Amino acid sequence: MFVGAERCVHCRKLWQLLGHASLSNHLVALETRYLDADRHQQLATALGVRGLPALLMVKSGQPTARAPADLSVESLLDWLQSAVL
Repeated sequence: MFVGAERCVHCRKLWQLLGHASLSNHLVALETRYLDADRHQQLATALGVRGLPALLMVKSGQPTARAPADLSVESLLDWLQSAVL
């Protein structure tokens, strides 16, 4: 789950990174969702989101993994591979 906001410059950067070919190949296999934190503040808070952007793995409504703050294709790819195992 990608938690972001329209106003967030860093969220747009993450959105662009997620479009990278090496990440897209992994994301296709997952059920992905976008949560607008401005419109759904209570849900973002319930998921433990404290800053934007946030990238979460969610199972049964609970976050099971969070992406690192270091937003790079390499770090996100490593995170995706470890979170899905």
